[in-house]
Amino acid sequence: MKEALIDMIRDQNNQLNGGFIDQSVEDYVEKIYKNAHLQLYIIQGNLTGFIAYYCNDPLQQLAFLSMLCVKPEYAKKGIGKYLLNCSITDIKNKGFSYYGLQVKENNLAAIQLYKSVGFEITGISPGILSMNKRMKDEG
Repeated sequence: MKEALIDMIRDQNNQLNGGFIDQSVEDYVEKIYKNAHLQLYIIQGNLTGFIAYYCNDPLQQLAFLSMLCVKPEYAKKGIGKYLLNCSITDIKNKGFSYYGLQVKENNLAAIQLYKSVGFEITGISPGILSMNKRMKDEG
């Protein structure tokens, strides 16, 4: 499965002229494979999307979305939202209070997706938006 993740991220990075990830894809996949929670979306044996997130900071009560990726041919079919909602449920069940992420400010589709599930913009730095979702006090 590592190779499928590497191929998927590499393809996405090539489509965005290196603008998707700014480090070695192999090193990044090794890191998330070892340390992050991974949820995969597989159709007929093929990886079509995944989400990688960290919920390893119980003192700060902050989980962090590292990457959400869906193959372009499966975009706008609800896979990203499904994966995001699965991660939200998992993080709530673990008792975390906040779910944070950073997204490029020109990634309008992602920003719209994150807002649709309750993330709010909490900060802006050159080219990057920080977003946060409060997990407590929700049904």
